[in-house]
Amino acid sequence: PLPRHQALKPFDPHRSSFTCKHEADALPPIDPEADRWNDEALYVTRFALWPEDKDWQQAEQLWIEAAERKHWKAMMNLATLYEKGGGNGIYRGATVVEPNTYRAVAIVEEAMQLGIPAAFDKMGNYHRNGTGGVRPDSSRAWAFWQLAADMGNPQALTHIGKALAATYDNPEEGYWGNRAIALPMLECPVAQGYGPAAHRLGVTLRGTDASIGEDNARALRVLQEGVKFGSEGAANYLFAS
Repeated sequence: PLPRHQALKPFDPHRSSFTCKHEADALPPIDPEADRWNDEALYVTRFALWPEDKDWQQAEQLWIEAAERKHWKAMMNLATLYEKGGGNGIYRGATVVEPNTYRAVAIVEEAMQLGIPAAFDKMGNYHRNGTGGVRPDSSRAWAFWQLAADMGNPQALTHIGKALAATYDNPEEGYWGNRAIALPMLECPVAQGYGPAAHRLGVTLRGTDASIGEDNARALRVLQEGVKFGSEGAANYLFAS
């Protein structure tokens, strides 16, 4: 059976307990040479380069070699490359890698078999979007995100924490009122240094209604942490505020 079809615990937006785990505790050791290849691939496609100077084919080859050594970040980067392609937009790169969503899904499933939390988060995205032959299924998408969050993945924790931070339920719009769980869910990735979670937690804490956990002084501190972690969203929010 393919990992995408594994049995899943149904998503429970009204859960009454949450235990914070850190993603780093679930990750396998990283091969040092593969890590250098991953960094080099990021360097030749870095944001600061003009589109025509980005070498997506070199990055692809470097990520393939690193992924063969089970470098989990390279595997996730390679899957993302195949999801969208590289250098094939309006502003073309020096080299082009065409999208290959079926290959992206295969890489993510391999990472799932290695127990990589980020891979389960991505599989949730694939079920939401129907990527690479994965059958669209919002219930399984939320169940995969929940599993990734319980494994300590910062992206999944932030996604679900944001969804549960409302004051009432609106499943059609994808949010529920469970702030008692939402706040510790957002605190968990902040403790892992994840900037977008600090941004979201700070926005959630802003206010004066202590009955739902609002605390302006704490929100300010959390947003400042987000800036320290490199969150553009936190910086913009503080600037506007």
